[in-house]
Amino acid sequence: MSDPVRVSPSVALGANRDRPGWRRILPYGLLLLLLLWLGVGCYRALGSAIHARALAADLAALWNGRGERGEIPGELLGQAQLQAGYLTQDLSGLQRWVSPLACGLLARMPPRAIADYGQYACDGLLVGAGLAETLRDVLAAAHAAAVDGRVEQADAIEAALARLAEGRARLEMLLPAAERLQQQAADGRVTEQARQPARLSSFAVNALIVAPSALGGDASRTYLVLLQNSDELRATGGFIGSVVVVALQGHRITSMQYLNSYDVEPRGAQMPPAPAPLVEYMAAPGLVFRDANWSPDFPSSAAVLAALYSAHRGQVDGIVAIDTEFLRQVLYAVGPVPVAKYGIALNGDNLVHMAETYWENPLEGAALSGIAEERWDWSRHRKDFGGDFADAARSHVASIDAGAWLRFAGTAARMAEERHLLIWAASESVQAAIARAGWSGEVRRDAGDFLMVVDSNVGFNKVDRRIERAFHYELDLVEDTPRVSVTLSYTHTGTAEVQGCVHEARVLESYDALTQQCYWNYTRILVRTEAELVRVNGNTQRVDEGAEAGSKSLGTLVLVAPGQRVDLVFTYSLPSDLISCQGRTCELRLTVQKQPGTDATPLQIATGAGLPGAQVLGVGLSEVDGVATTDLSEDRRLVLRWRRGVTGE
Repeated sequence: MSDPVRVSPSVALGANRDRPGWRRILPYGLLLLLLLWLGVGCYRALGSAIHARALAADLAALWNGRGERGEIPGELLGQAQLQAGYLTQDLSGLQRWVSPLACGLLARMPPRAIADYGQYACDGLLVGAGLAETLRDVLAAAHAAAVDGRVEQADAIEAALARLAEGRARLEMLLPAAERLQQQAADGRVTEQARQPARLSSFAVNALIVAPSALGGDASRTYLVLLQNSDELRATGGFIGSVVVVALQGHRITSMQYLNSYDVEPRGAQMPPAPAPLVEYMAAPGLVFRDANWSPDFPSSAAVLAALYSAHRGQVDGIVAIDTEFLRQVLYAVGPVPVAKYGIALNGDNLVHMAETYWENPLEGAALSGIAEERWDWSRHRKDFGGDFADAARSHVASIDAGAWLRFAGTAARMAEERHLLIWAASESVQAAIARAGWSGEVRRDAGDFLMVVDSNVGFNKVDRRIERAFHYELDLVEDTPRVSVTLSYTHTGTAEVQGCVHEARVLESYDALTQQCYWNYTRILVRTEAELVRVNGNTQRVDEGAEAGSKSLGTLVLVAPGQRVDLVFTYSLPSDLISCQGRTCELRLTVQKQPGTDATPLQIATGAGLPGAQVLGVGLSEVDGVATTDLSEDRRLVLRWRRGVTGE
């Protein structure tokens, strides 16, 4: 038998060098596949960008190509539909190419910023593809309504609303991704540049869901638009000075009436009982429409307003509440509105000044500064300007371009977030969609502690313009029980010399004089129902305890003279089970809800005794000497975190 062949180690090693193994080839293969994947993804992304730009141009041409009566050329509709189809194909293909593997990996990658932007990109791609597909179908429906190559604008809208109703299920499937985009923007996990697309995409999805139910079909509907004056602050944004009554047949406006809020009820009409503070501090004999937005929970106030209006003037299918800031921002977005009757163009800068000027000096009535015998004539005409502005705005809408509509949508989305825009619908299904979109203005019921400060001017004046607010929230632990102190500071910046504060309704010589009076404010804080009031400091009137929209309400009167500051301090305890602990780390979640009609009120969050190593977590916080500062430009969700241990540890 022959000996086995022996191979020396050097020869074997040389053989391995001559024939590279799969382990050496694999990294290069994976890199090649990654480059190929990235290349195809970039190619699809470039195609999406090209078709998106082309679609935007076609939509602008479509809008600008309408005839004098609003008829739309079918050729332009077809071209826009074609581009929307290309964009849908590109985005859907890109989505299939990168998802779900890449999205799953990105969502788990450190650092947190990569995961956040990975989730943002994947959700944005999903929502973008869904909206492009919806737009394609809507344009196709409008195109199908064309007769002899043209389609009436009203017919196109009707066909589009019907198609949206059919595609509601698809839109609802986009909601989770749209809500994640909105939440990322609200939590500050993306840059300011990325917040606007996130806000707009969520607004668009929700608006497309609501629109067919609110405007579709051929039903007759009546919507009220409340014009609230935040210079006389009330719970839902301001005193209801005027009402625009919009009657619709389907989506078509059949009439639009401007009403002074004092004229909603006929003289001598029977009134239901008014809330106790209105009776006590304003001697209200009953509840009238202009005072009926007393509840800070807008759905509750809207239901009362609808009932009062319906009792005298007919059905109400929905209510939209806006304030002065909403009107200013919309004018910035859509451009000046010419009001030919007055020879002026209203914009965001001059709106308030012009409104006050023609309130004091109506175009067709006596001036406020005239003799006492002419006051009745002034009173009848003091709000004429608002009606003339509403008519001019309705005419102006038909002339604005597609870019202005896009800016309007972005502004409306931001105004809803900042609670300058509130919406209510009588239909339960429509209201549910409005609530999910975050437009309903309802009082929140989030986990953890909750705070909402609600101011209501009960002084027959416009002093809120002169009031600077600041809120301070401090958490302590007293024998392991959470105790909260909320300090509300009111500074009256008025300079008028007032000889004593007189509480009465009277006509003064100018609007500015109404802003220089003493501030009679009924202040409420809404807290958790389990909260137990410990004490109140700084009040001169009794404290009313009650229930409001699932929360406990603590209210009292605050009186501030010009040039003075008043601090009101509520101290209350919370149930200990609101605190959650893991190991030695404990935390309390806190939601602070903004009152509609207010600006960015400064808010400080502090931690006191029994909270070693405490920190406050949230969006847009700055911290100095253990006090975190933010503002209530919108609702705030915060986390107070500390270590379990001995004070001073």
